[in-house]
Parts: sequence; structure tokens; C-alpha cells
Amino acid sequence: MESMRLNLEEDPREADLRKILDGLLADHATKGHIRSQHKLAVFLRDAENLVCGGIIGSTYWGHLVIEKLWVDETLRGHGYGKKLLQAAEDEALRRGCRYAHTDTFTWQNLPFYQKFGYEEYAVLKDFPAGHSLHYIAKKLIPDEDEGQGRKLS
Repeated sequence: MESMRLNLEEDPREADLRKILDGLLADHATKGHIRSQHKLAVFLRDAENLVCGGIIGSTYWGHLVIEKLWVDETLRGHGYGKKLLQAAEDEALRRGCRYAHTDTFTWQNLPFYQKFGYEEYAVLKDFPAGHSLHYIAKKLIPDEDEGQGRKLS
């Protein structure tokens, strides 16, 4: 084991990154948590088919994981963010997801997500200095005793 060494790499090879992910997923599988991850992307495009906004994420283990949501600044306030979020949630439901989660910084739009039923479950303070990272989640399918329907209108 003395031949082992640590390498700090700022620009790692894709194959090396894949090795780490594959090893982690194999370990999850031995514990009964096989991940069948499917990418999810919804784009807002203009008349010239240029991307003006979108939502990027994936679905696995019954969850929609929202990685990025962006709308061009000139188009904000016109309901496009809501439409993107609803389209992603609808597709997640079609894929059998019961939950959604993401994170957002204080300078981004926490109230936007809260308006559509996302609730904060953790905060990483002073990241970056003077700001916080908010971890938020939503139940897409209410429990039977909570009634019918979804929070997102």
C-alpha cells in the first residue's frame, strides 16, 4: 500500500471522474439502492430557436433533482420560470417521482420556489461570505390524508 499517492487535479480526466461515480453507484447497489438516473431538461426558446431559459436536472429514486433553472433577465416576470418548473414537475410525476428538491442562494430567488410549495430544510450560512445557500424540497404527490392535487398552480 506504500505505492499509493494522492494527486490534486484541477482538470481531472472524464474517465477518472467516471471511475469515482461508478464506484459510488456500485456501493449504493450493494445496499439495495440501485440508481437509474435519467436526465431532464426543459428549454425556453425564441422564434429563432435560441435558448432564452431552461431547467436542467435529473430524476432518480423517486425524486426530481433540479440542478439549474435560468430565465434570461429580459424575460423575467412573465411567468416563464413557473412554466419551466411546472413542465419539469409534470415530467417528474410522469416518471413516478414523489418529491423534488434543489438549492438556491440568497441572491437568487428563494421566494419564487416558496410560492410554488418548496420548503426550506437546511441552510448553509456564509456561503459565500455574507450570503447563504438554501436547500429546499417539495412533495409532488400529497399523502392520501392531505387531499388531492398539487401545490403548484
